[in-house]
Amino acid sequence: MEGRGPAPACAANPQTGAHAKAAAIRKGDKCLSTSPLCHNGGSLGYGEGEVSMCGRFTLTKPQALPAAFPQFRYPEFSETRLPRYNIAPTQDVLGVRNDGRGTAEVMRWGVRGRINIRAESIAARRSAVARRCIEFADGFYEWRDRRPFYYTLRSGEPFAFAGLWEPSNGLAACDVVTCRPNSLVAAVHDRMPVILSGDGVALWLDPEPLPADAAGAILRPLDAALMAVREVSRRVNNANYDAAEVLAAAEPRLF
Repeated sequence: MEGRGPAPACAANPQTGAHAKAAAIRKGDKCLSTSPLCHNGGSLGYGEGEVSMCGRFTLTKPQALPAAFPQFRYPEFSETRLPRYNIAPTQDVLGVRNDGRGTAEVMRWGVRGRINIRAESIAARRSAVARRCIEFADGFYEWRDRRPFYYTLRSGEPFAFAGLWEPSNGLAACDVVTCRPNSLVAAVHDRMPVILSGDGVALWLDPEPLPADAAGAILRPLDAALMAVREVSRRVNNANYDAAEVLAAAEPRLF
């Protein structure tokens, strides 16, 4: 798929407007969900010109995590394939659960087929939000007109996505919370991942259940002034291509 956008794995039905059910969950660039909580069905592909958010991200400098998040413990990462330049759904991610241990661990991205969950859906719950987590990243991708754009903090430091988790086959399965975009992301997409900052990380990882309204107050777009964006190589469109070259400058456009 190099030179194209992500595969059209979850395109909307042109007659019904509903997302077609995926026959199977497949690693890489296939649709993982038809849940209404996951906008665009969790697809990594183009659904009537639309792309899921958040569908790919990076953790290129794991050695920077202890300085950015000194409150956590970091076991040996030999089995996590770090650094990562093109993390895709169903793959392993590094994060921390609100289990009181404060230990970074491997989790699997995808909760019963859902890769994202809307902040608005969490805030509208009648019950408190119990199983919360963060996922570490230092950048994420978004597409416009099949062109990939890479978002980071201006500081270059790693950051933490807000997520929810569930136990799954001996591992923790997780998703990424999305919210309305800030002004920087809005030029490319109508959603963005929730990036926790300041006391937000500690509040989100408190072991006690969090009232839905309190969760909604935390799950807000990060200040656009703290972020940077640049267009990168279309190599990233291939979910199996996990190498530093995906962050190269975008190829010159002839037209």
